[in-house]
Amino acid sequence: MLGTEIDECIQRVIGQRVTFRRLAGNTLILYLNCNPDDNHGYSVWIEPTWHYANTTEVLVGSRQAQVDDKQELDEIAELMNGLDAAVIKSISIDSISHDIHISFEQGYSIKSFVADPMDDFIWYISDRASKLQLLASPRGVEIVDL
Repeated sequence: MLGTEIDECIQRVIGQRVTFRRLAGNTLILYLNCNPDDNHGYSVWIEPTWHYANTTEVLVGSRQAQVDDKQELDEIAELMNGLDAAVIKSISIDSISHDIHISFEQGYSIKSFVADPMDDFIWYISDRASKLQLLASPRGVEIVDL
C-alpha cells in the first residue's frame, strides 16, 4: 500500500489500452488511449532498466535496445508488437525497490528493475489531462505536477 492517492492513480490506469509505443535506446514509453501529442490519456515512461516478457520468456530487455543503428532498433521494437492494443490488467509496485510490474490481458508483462539506487527516477506515469504524474525512484513514489 503506497497511500490512498497513489493507489487511486494506479487504479485509473488499469483497463487502459496501448495506442502508441516508443522505444528509444533504453527508454520505453507507452501511450494509453492517446497519441504522443494528445492532452488526454496516460503515458508510462520506463527507464533505464526493464524487460518485456510473455508467459514463458523474456522477449526484449532495455540493454538489448541500446543500439545506435535504426534498423536494428526497429527489429528489436518489432519483438514488442504484442503490446499493440494491449490492455493493462494489473500494476504492482515493489515495496522496497519501487520497481513497477505491468501485466497485460494478452499475457505480456513489463517489469522495471533498479540498476542504480541513486537514479532520480526509474519510471513515471503521466495523467495527461490532469497534468499529474506518479514519479518513482528507488527511494519512493510521489505525485508531482507536470
